[in-house]
Amino acid sequence: MDKNVVMIGLGQLGRVFAGGLLRTGHSVAPVNRGDDMDIVAAQWPEPTLVLVAVAEPDLRTVLRNLPPAWRGRLGLLQNELLPRDWIAHDIPDPTVISVWFEKKKGSDAKPLLPSPAHGPQAGRLVTALAAVDLPARTLPDADSLLWELVRKNLYILTTNIAGLLVGGDVGSLWERHRDLAEAVALDVLDIQETLAGRELDRLDLMQGMLEAFAADPAHACAPRRGCSGRRSACPGRPPAWQGVCPFPLEGGRPGRGSVVAVIPMHRGRAGDPVCLSDVVGVPRAEAGGARQRPTFFAHAKKVGKENTPRFAALRVPSLDQPDWAAAYTTFMRFSA
Repeated sequence: MDKNVVMIGLGQLGRVFAGGLLRTGHSVAPVNRGDDMDIVAAQWPEPTLVLVAVAEPDLRTVLRNLPPAWRGRLGLLQNELLPRDWIAHDIPDPTVISVWFEKKKGSDAKPLLPSPAHGPQAGRLVTALAAVDLPARTLPDADSLLWELVRKNLYILTTNIAGLLVGGDVGSLWERHRDLAEAVALDVLDIQETLAGRELDRLDLMQGMLEAFAADPAHACAPRRGCSGRRSACPGRPPAWQGVCPFPLEGGRPGRGSVVAVIPMHRGRAGDPVCLSDVVGVPRAEAGGARQRPTFFAHAKKVGKENTPRFAALRVPSLDQPDWAAAYTTFMRFSA
């Protein structure tokens, strides 16, 4: 069925893609929050594409519960994607697009750069975006896709983390706080290399990030609050979180026992259970003969009539272990 597309999630981005697909003659079957995917799959067993447009914290659940008939037809568009995210769920050769436009409620989509796509249905997505006046392009190979995914991750994490400290926009961040931006970017690239399992061309990626800076220097670099604008969109998040990005406390790669990130906590009560393994399911890892895991803890300070945790921090033994690097990145994601 060449013109049938299943759309899982109809948030701001999902609606943009659905609109473009409809304009190019496709039928779009929506899967909303709470819908049974197996029931929809029985009605649409062989769509050309199953585009997953849910928020980042919901992606794992969707991939874990994806009907078998859809597994070879998948499209992904989330931020902070890397190949390990679909490989972990045995998803073969998905269509992946790195979205470089911003869509907020009540306003038109605003592109920064052409959105690059790779995979079996990349051309279909590029055509759909063109139908709604958004630039996009296809990529020649998987290596190009990895570069684009890391570039987007570098842009998002660097601007959000540095923005927590200095605010402002990406133009002023680079012009006035370049040392901070470079230090954060190098930390992010450390993590991206660990998660990707390979060395990356750091200079080229930094230049790619600067290309995005130049495309919209006035783009705010302060982190978003909440996920998809709704706390309810973040299952598993401890109730204490309001949601802001962490920032590194140290330059370079943290050593054993280093506190590598801290984030303000604006809600919650002292004594609320805040455990990293409960949030992201990080397994214990061997280190120096001892079984260790990253720890997630809160510092309580009395405010008003109740003790309110003011800061939460992530402590990892090292970023040399993939599980710990993944924990750090997921910590950012759950706080973004």
